[in-house]
Amino acid sequence: MAGARQVFVAPGPDEDALTVTDLPWLAGRAVVLPAPQWRLVVAEAALLDPQAAAELRRVSGDFAYDSDPDFSLDHEELAALVRLLTGLGARLAERRTFAAQPPEDLEFVLDVDDYVGIVELVRLVFEESDRTGLPFRAWVEV
Repeated sequence: MAGARQVFVAPGPDEDALTVTDLPWLAGRAVVLPAPQWRLVVAEAALLDPQAAAELRRVSGDFAYDSDPDFSLDHEELAALVRLLTGLGARLAERRTFAAQPPEDLEFVLDVDDYVGIVELVRLVFEESDRTGLPFRAWVEV
């Protein structure tokens, strides 16, 4: 995966996989995505709920080497993100296309089912953080 990558890591033992899937973006408890693809997902989420999407953008972390990649959210904050991603996944599965403008650095658009899978994996990270009461980690690698 060339270019910047968006990373989310669910809390818990590294040897315990987050879920069983054949999606290429899952490595144990880490979800590693092409950053432009993730920005397209966040842009689409903003059409559903701008406030929740702004929080999603914030908790996606950044690429500053001195920033803290741990995010401790309370149950209500995590539940709002889970609802956003659940609704977004359903919307993408139904509409089969994006209404949001793609980021300028997006070289290609994946199949919609791949985006539904991406949304599901990130939702699982938030659900695991809520279930365990432990922070998840998120950052952008360049």
